Order: sequence, then structure tokens, then C-alpha cells
Amino acid sequence: MSSNPKADENNKKIERSPYHERQRQGLCALHTLNCTFQDGAFTKKDLDNICFELSGKKWFNPHKNYSGFYDVNVIISALRKKSYSLIWFDRRKKISSINFSNVFSFVVNISTNFKLCWLVLKSYWSHWFSIRQIGDNYYNLDSKLTRPQQVQNITDFLQPYSINPNCHIFLVVSEDVEKEKSWLIDDESTTSD
Repeated sequence: MSSNPKADENNKKIERSPYHERQRQGLCALHTLNCTFQDGAFTKKDLDNICFELSGKKWFNPHKNYSGFYDVNVIISALRKKSYSLIWFDRRKKISSINFSNVFSFVVNISTNFKLCWLVLKSYWSHWFSIRQIGDNYYNLDSKLTRPQQVQNITDFLQPYSINPNCHIFLVVSEDVEKEKSWLIDDESTTSD
């Protein structure tokens, strides 16, 4: 039995097809949050308001760009409004160090690089998507997919992202799980060399 009754309760509630939003504009962070909570929990206006709360600027806000791409600070603030936290997963640890039963959802961020002949330019654009357990199965809820894709093995699915230098894995956990650090299995053998 999980020590996170809130996550268990939310997983049990969902017996239908997973909620999924398709990509529009640069709103992948919005889609990620809504797929994480399996409803239309947030709107673009909600995230724009969070940006304003963070910086006080409506125009040229450092937490979003003109097409709506939102940075990690907006996702953190939105999750806090729902009593959840975002934990950055240290790639030096093995995926097997995660206590999956205490993780509400996973969020992956993939940065893109642009190639111009031999020159590789780092982009400030990146893509957010979530992976969530619904019932007994995990689903990739990437807004670039036409529909959610069932994940056969969550460890195998996350592994390539954990070693890709252009990717970051984040864990969405309840505030209690964050405080207790119970999202992590305390085992020295789970750290990579």
C-alpha cells in the first residue's frame, strides 16, 4: 500500500480513458499541468496571472514568451496552488531510486538545439510533457501525441531521458511526500558512479 493516500485516491477515481490535451501554440506547460491533474485545472489566463505574480510584468515577462511557452517557475507555482511540489530528479541517481508509489506524476522537459551547418545553437525553447499512472498503467500524456500512449515499463521509459543531457525529469509529489523525502528509496546502491 502506498504511503501517499492522496495519489491513491486520485488514481482510483480515474477509470475512464486518460484526459489528454493536444499541442497548440507554445502551451505545452499548460497541457502538462492539465494532463497531470487529468482535467482542465488551469487556463492560459491562470498561467499568465502566475507569470505576473512572479515578476510584476505583463509585457516581456521573463517567465513566458510571446507564444505562451512558460518556464519551470510557472509550473512550480501552479503545482503549489494545488498543494503539490516539483522535484528535480538528479541524473546521477538511478531511476530505480524512485519510490514510484509516492510519485503523483512525472514531468519531462526536453530542450532543443538548432543546427546551422556545423554550428549548434542552444535554444531557449523546450517542450514539457507528463507521464502519469492511471489505474494500474502509466501513460505518456505528451501533447504532441494524437492520444495518450500506455507505457509498458515506467523505468525503461524514463531511462533514456535520465541520461540525455538535453532532458530533465521532474517528479510531481504531494507536499507531505516532499517534506518526508519519501519519493526516494534510501539505498546507496541506487546512485550512479
